[in-house]
This record gives sequence, structure tokens and C-alpha cells, in this order.
Amino acid sequence: MLALLAMPAMALAVSPTPVQPVLAKQVAAAPASTLAAATRQIETYFNSLTTLQASFVQTQTDRPREAQRGVVYISRPTGQFLWQYVSPVKQKIVGTGTAVYYVDQSATRGDGQVTQLPLDAGLGRLLRGAPLSLSKVGLRVTKVSQAGGQRVIDLLSTQARQDQQGLRGMSLTFNAAGKTPVLASFAATDTLGVTTQISLAAHQPGVKLAKNLFAFTPGVYRER
Repeated sequence: MLALLAMPAMALAVSPTPVQPVLAKQVAAAPASTLAAATRQIETYFNSLTTLQASFVQTQTDRPREAQRGVVYISRPTGQFLWQYVSPVKQKIVGTGTAVYYVDQSATRGDGQVTQLPLDAGLGRLLRGAPLSLSKVGLRVTKVSQAGGQRVIDLLSTQARQDQQGLRGMSLTFNAAGKTPVLASFAATDTLGVTTQISLAAHQPGVKLAKNLFAFTPGVYRER
């Protein structure tokens, strides 16, 4: 599950409407200029991003009828982020800028069950460093698709991991309406073939975030 910041497995079965991947017409053998333009779009989007708050819904292909919901907070280029899951189980993934932790807040002891994750797992590659260069973080654009006002960009991981849950590929979907593209959803497939999809809504780019939002030290847990 390291594909999307080592997103945790969904612990409880629920019955919401599952998030469906965008159906797009694939463009075979896209010209080099198209791939280069898509690469610039991704780099420009993340390099211009300072802070972001958004709600999200997450699903997985191995559990299509289960969904997790919450709020994500991102700060670039420091690589700080907080994925706060609120249902069906309370848990979070917090990136302090120097370390990443998964915290199962449903656990009753101490600060919950804490697991440290790789700093550059999945989407985390796009959140650290300035300026962002896809080639330097081991990602390469392979396909560009259009569907109903949305642009879908597929990326392949060029960095092999030794573990069995590394990132195989990633897909970013941007809403094309307006002058500034908005990241509508993204998906990642791990080396086990499991795809995790996250849809974003209620975007608040440039929002002021509390300084201690991304602070976390194992054993010194405070409710967010």
C-alpha cells in the first residue's frame, strides 16, 4: 500500500457509492511534445502550490465497495502533509517534512498504533523540494487522455523499490475549466496490482495552515 503515501488498508466495510475512475479515451503513442507539455503542467502545478486544504474520498480496487473519507492538508515545498481520515475509522498519515507516520487513532493505548513510512512513498515524491522535477523524483509521463473537460496524465515510476509494495504507476486528473487547472483526483497502482483512487473536492489553495498542524513525535500525540 505504499503507492499513495502508504495509504492504510480500509479496516471496516461500508456501503457508500464507490468512487469510479474517470473514463477517458486513451491516446496511444502520444507525441513527445504532448508528453513534454504534460510534464510541464504537473511540475508547474506543484511548483506553484504553497498550501492546500481539500476533502477527499478514497477507494481501492481490491475493496471497491469500501470508502474512506477525510480532509487533506498540504504544504509545499517543505513536504509537510496531513491526511486526516474521519470515516469509517479515524486515522491519519502525517508528514512532518523529515519523517512520515501512519497513526491508527482508533487504538486506545498511548498515541495509537504508529508506523513510520518511507519519506518518498507515492505522492510524497511530488510534495518535497523546489523546484519539482519529475525525472529527479523517478516519474515519467507515458500517456495523456482527455475526457469531459478533464485531462488525465499517466506516469510510470522509474525508481525500483526493494519492498513489494512500491509504486508502479500513477495517474493525475486535472479539471481543465478555468485558467488554473485543478487537481480533481489521482490514483496509484502498487507492484501488487492494487490501485488506490482519491477524489478531491472543496479545494482551498493558498489557505493559511496552523504551524503545528504537521507536528508529530511518536509518544507525544495530541488530538488534531
